[in-house]
Amino acid sequence: MGVAFGTTHLYGDINNQSGATISIQGNSNIAFWDDLTNNGTVHVAAGSTAVYFGTVMGVASFTGDGTTVVEGSLSPG
Repeated sequence: MGVAFGTTHLYGDINNQSGATISIQGNSNIAFWDDLTNNGTVHVAAGSTAVYFGTVMGVASFTGDGTTVVEGSLSPG
């Protein structure tokens, strides 16, 4: 999944499976309002922001030079 240019609001649980990538770039902002299971990669490029309001869980990576804000729960592993 790619997000670029502007602001995006995602509602509903997201399951980023192994080998998959969520890419936030192009000076964009995204709000994940529900739970995110990340077993792939979430990449937030410089100038972009990702905010997580639900539970963030999984065993994979968060990459990039952008801003990542966890306002909900963090449950790694």
